[in-house]
Amino acid sequence: MMADVRYPVTMFMTTVLVVIGLGVGVLALSGAGLRFVPTLETPASVLALAKLGTEGTFSAVYKLSGGPPGTTNGEAVLTIAQRAPEGTSPSLSPGRGEWTYRLKTSDGLIVEWLMQGSTLEDCMSFRSSRSLQCTGPAPFGEAYGGNGYMIATVPFLPETAFDSIDYAFGGMPPHHRLSVRTLQSGFGLLTCVTVNSGQDTWCLKRDGHLATFSGVGYVAFLWSKYQLVSEQATAPATDFTLSGVPKEPFILPMP
Repeated sequence: MMADVRYPVTMFMTTVLVVIGLGVGVLALSGAGLRFVPTLETPASVLALAKLGTEGTFSAVYKLSGGPPGTTNGEAVLTIAQRAPEGTSPSLSPGRGEWTYRLKTSDGLIVEWLMQGSTLEDCMSFRSSRSLQCTGPAPFGEAYGGNGYMIATVPFLPETAFDSIDYAFGGMPPHHRLSVRTLQSGFGLLTCVTVNSGQDTWCLKRDGHLATFSGVGYVAFLWSKYQLVSEQATAPATDFTLSGVPKEPFILPMP
């Protein structure tokens, strides 16, 4: 029997425009103090770095902050994990690997998403009842497409960062020279690009993994800052185990 897939949101729109010519350079410490060293990149190199961050096996924990004003979910903890062969992006290539996220907000909402191969399952605890509802499994083909799927997968930050940067840079000549901002951090050198009319800035590590984001957020995912807390080059099996057993027809979650 085909799974009953319902979409909780029917309207979803994003406009992403690139802003070029930012303050640029590498933040360095010398005898004279802080200084910036100008850096140039091409759209192709920036996209390749963002794509690298969607590949292989890893797990990471992020702190989300800057939630919607007047609400009680100003902060959240987001854990993401994926397992795939080297050079493969499981979220961009359904059926090749597995990927998951677990979002827990400061006011008690929990959303869990799991895609293994081409099969989807999820769990969600609602703020009002605190009860955990788990749905699925459902074939990827029945859930993919439409606004509901786009919103449900925004918390999987590797793909969200890549999609945003690809939208901004994808139409440019591949060898166009861009001014980008690079910064030293506790996770090493970061490459930072600003999109969406100057409102969103993504900072990527040398391996392409997202280190920080600041901006306006997304529909149903309105935190304005993401900060990498920890990461590892493995993805424990526990990251791919939902907190409950799916028993209901699959429903796309809304973070």
